[in-house]
Amino acid sequence: MFGNAGQTNYASANTALAGLTKAYRNAFCMVVPIITDSAVTLNEDTSTRASRITHLTNWGMTSSELCACIEDGILKLRQDPIWQYIPNFDWNLVQENMGPSSLYAHLVSIEVTDDEVKQAQEPTSVRDVVCRVLSVASEDISMDVPLTAYGLDSLSAASLSYSLNAIVAVSQIQLLADMTLRQLEARLEVQGSPGKKAT
Repeated sequence: MFGNAGQTNYASANTALAGLTKAYRNAFCMVVPIITDSAVTLNEDTSTRASRITHLTNWGMTSSELCACIEDGILKLRQDPIWQYIPNFDWNLVQENMGPSSLYAHLVSIEVTDDEVKQAQEPTSVRDVVCRVLSVASEDISMDVPLTAYGLDSLSAASLSYSLNAIVAVSQIQLLADMTLRQLEARLEVQGSPGKKAT
């Protein structure tokens, strides 16, 4: 399951309901991402609050795209029974924002563009990665303020841990324990340079 922090019970209930839907020939359930033009996302006006859902909105869909998926599902249902409809997400973008998962690893394209190769070869600082994942300007982040103050939650912590993996080894739980940028950089010094992490 993947979704927003605090929705584990909700997602579990939906999964159980999806299983029950399978028994009906005239019904289907659909995997729906965050709706980018909904009141919830449009009201996220402050940068700190907006950064809490960036990892979801980056691969979300508009309400009109959702309606098109519902229409497509209904049309498919008229031909043959389907019990689950999964829209055609950009799975690379899902992985980039949510981190790797066995739920969708087989859907991720492994093609690498020249830009991605160039970007992978360029050195990236811990600060750059933190700012990108949390959608915070570099000048707005303080060395001694916990990353949770910038909107880090359990899902963005998983994404940040995955994104930092090439630079410094740090777990999702460690990031959520009020870790600061200074502590991350100190961890990097202890572990050594990127690509030479201590075991």
